Amino acid sequence: MLSLLPSAARAEVCDKEVPNWNFATGPVSQLDYLVAAITSPFGVSIMAILVLAIAIRKLWLKVLGGVLTLLVTLGMMRVLSDPIFLASVREGCRAEPHWVLFSLASVLLAFLALAARDWKGNRSAHEANSPH
Repeated sequence: MLSLLPSAARAEVCDKEVPNWNFATGPVSQLDYLVAAITSPFGVSIMAILVLAIAIRKLWLKVLGGVLTLLVTLGMMRVLSDPIFLASVREGCRAEPHWVLFSLASVLLAFLALAARDWKGNRSAHEANSPH
């Protein structure tokens, strides 16, 4: 039974990795982790680019947003293999990022769909204007 309680060594991970987390508040939920990811500088940047890409309808903006989202997703996937990150999940100061990864994949698909629509529209307009 005592082995289920956090030890000083395991608590050391959260003290260094997530210093603002308090053991008394309990483990971090996936929703908390998702909110933190969305309000991070990367999350705000990706959402701002998505809104601008929808409003401005420029292909380069959709490609930029897609590349940034892909890089963040790949970075998150790399972090999942880090033993320190996994220890902080076991300790409870971080949640498993399933919702974050799902959200990133959804946003990436949105950028791809918007870019494909604009690419197809640009090709159709170019073909209509070119003499045969």
